[in-house]
Amino acid sequence: MRYKVVGLSNLIFGALLSIYAFSMLFVVVPRLSSLYTELNIDVGSSVTGTNIRMVFILIFGLLGILLGAKLLSKPSKIYFKIGVIFLALYLVWWGLGIINSMLINVNPPDLIR
Repeated sequence: MRYKVVGLSNLIFGALLSIYAFSMLFVVVPRLSSLYTELNIDVGSSVTGTNIRMVFILIFGLLGILLGAKLLSKPSKIYFKIGVIFLALYLVWWGLGIINSMLINVNPPDLIR
């Protein structure tokens, strides 16, 4: 039962991560780049850095999907342990993203008071 839970969780988180990275790589970043080009704003290395980061996130998400599928089809202790590590990394990644978005919305004067 726990193999199936970890496998299904890896499939879900891997799919979400892959969809996010894929949409950033092929939809959001190119549109922002063309917008910045129209506005004569040089973004150069930041777009390249974002693309490299998204490729790594896409690979990580696809590995999670493969791991989840492997756990669901043929459970194994080693895949289970790797799956738990992947779940921990997913939760840390999503948690840091939520914390980061909360901190961005805080005004600096509010932090001083």
